[in-house]
Amino acid sequence: MSFLSQLNEYADYYDLQSMNSLVESLSPAALEENKQAIIGMYELVFRSGMYDLDYDKVTNRQEFIFFLLQLLDSIQRFFPDEMYQQERGRCYGYLADCAAAYGHNAARYLYLLLRCAT
Repeated sequence: MSFLSQLNEYADYYDLQSMNSLVESLSPAALEENKQAIIGMYELVFRSGMYDLDYDKVTNRQEFIFFLLQLLDSIQRFFPDEMYQQERGRCYGYLADCAAAYGHNAARYLYLLLRCAT
């Protein structure tokens, strides 16, 4: 099975750990050669995840939002020049919605969550 088809299979199952391990196994030359395909696959998982989040197809919203933030972290770890402020903003907005759903002050809730996540 080729690298990209294996990456696609892991992406289909939201298997971020396996995706990261596969990308980490590449040589620097192969990483650069496949850069756009790798970024595209991670972004596809992110967009699919946001769709699932938008349409309430996830059971634990907060946990899934942190998964999406980890996904963005992975792209930036492999390719530091990629910026995802807008995507992170959407995730933080969803976390603020979680705070409101639990009756918490959104700003304080986000601060505490992000502090615990780092």
